[in-house]
Amino acid sequence: MSHSNFLLFRAAGRTLALSSELTRQVVPIEHIFSVPGAAGALLGLIPAAGRALPLVDLAALAGLEPGNNELALICEVAGEQLALPVTEVIGVIQEENIPQNTNLLSEETLLGGYFGGGHKGQVINPQTLLRSLQERILPS
Repeated sequence: MSHSNFLLFRAAGRTLALSSELTRQVVPIEHIFSVPGAAGALLGLIPAAGRALPLVDLAALAGLEPGNNELALICEVAGEQLALPVTEVIGVIQEENIPQNTNLLSEETLLGGYFGGGHKGQVINPQTLLRSLQERILPS
C-alpha cells in the first residue's frame, strides 16, 4: 500500500491539501505587483525564490470566497512555479487513498484522519489548476 504526503493548509476559507512533492516554500506576501489584462486569474506577481512569481487567484478559479491571506505557498506544477495565497499552513499529512479527481478541488473528505482526529478538506488537482489558469490568461 503506497502512501503520499500532502501539505495541509487553509486558503479561501477552506482546508486544502496539495501533494508535498509539488510544494517548495511558504513566504509572506509583502508586495503584489499588478499584471494588466490578467482576466481575474492572477492577483499579480510577488517576489519569491529569486524571481517574480504569479500569485494565482485560487478562490476565483475554484469559485470560493476570497480569504485574508498573508502567506504564499510556492509550488511547481509541470515545470511552472506558482504562488498560492494561503492563510496558514497546518502541516504535512500522509494519505493512502486520495480519490482521483479531474475537478480543481476534490469532494470534501477527512484528511489525516488517523492522526490527531484529522481535518475535513479538499485536495487540489495540480494539473487542473494549471490548465484553469492557462485558460484564463492565454488568448484563445
